[in-house]
Amino acid sequence: MKHRPAITAICLILALSGHATSAAERDAANALDVYLKPQTLVRLPDGRKYNMFCSGKGSPVAILDAGHRAWSTDFRVIQPELAKITRVCAVDRAGYGFSDPGPLPRDVLAEAKDLHDAVAAAGIPKPFLLVAHSWGGAIDQEYAFLHPKDVAGMLLIEPAFEHAHERLGISAKELTEVERFMAKCLDRARISPLKLDEVLPGEEHPCVYDIAHDWSQSMADKIVADLGRAATQEAALSEQQSFDGTSSDELDKAKHTLGKMPLIVLTEDEAKWIDGEPDQDAARTQYAAWFKAHEEIAHESTQGVHKTVEGAGHRIHREKPDVVIEAFRQLVEAARRPSN
Repeated sequence: MKHRPAITAICLILALSGHATSAAERDAANALDVYLKPQTLVRLPDGRKYNMFCSGKGSPVAILDAGHRAWSTDFRVIQPELAKITRVCAVDRAGYGFSDPGPLPRDVLAEAKDLHDAVAAAGIPKPFLLVAHSWGGAIDQEYAFLHPKDVAGMLLIEPAFEHAHERLGISAKELTEVERFMAKCLDRARISPLKLDEVLPGEEHPCVYDIAHDWSQSMADKIVADLGRAATQEAALSEQQSFDGTSSDELDKAKHTLGKMPLIVLTEDEAKWIDGEPDQDAARTQYAAWFKAHEEIAHESTQGVHKTVEGAGHRIHREKPDVVIEAFRQLVEAARRPSN
């Protein structure tokens, strides 16, 4: 598969997707070093520090949660634009960025609880908006099911969903191989930090990869250091291990209708999904399952909207930022209407 390498569990597959630096990312380069230090560090009930990067003014506040192996830095292109519309706070999940590691497992219930405790500690007024990419989308769904009165609306960008590997036809053998590889990366990181593009003996892929070209050198060094540390590798492995297990079970248990909550789901283009795939019929079948799952998520609300973003792959917020910004504007407007 062209943009889904031999290691094919969906979280890792999509994280490994190639990405060309956009003009918007290059234009934003001068401001990126703000990510070199923590912004708002709140204390969770167990004493852990949890980092939130907030900007802008207005209500409702929007909470931004990134995908697998990603944190607040992943929103660097669109956050300044979203902050012109309302106040936005990008979070670092436990073990990522400047947030302390959390107790295992790092499944959707644990991460939704951290988010619940963090927004309370930060004094963020309710209800607020949830905006998420990929794995963060599964966490946001769990949060909305558990605390629907807290949530004024959701924008889910290529969201993960329960039983994804099974629904996409990814075999248990492939999943075992992914977890073996990630566990090997973690073991290596416990000895010393992993280096960029370092390929471990007997492996084809590096444990630390895909550093965007728009970073300053100091920021690139910071990102590599964070990805290469044991805490980040452990969090990523635990998220992966829970994906079709406890996280799917928790989503199944919590799921219910979201009433008329404003909800927008964005899905990548089928052409991008199948581009370069050796078996395009199989790729179309897999995409159809991905698309159907996103349709079902949108139907959780009577106001749910599902849109396919032409020309975009998995990282819609980085490849087509204008589409995400406009969807966010629509979400904010819907959440501000008196009827909501």
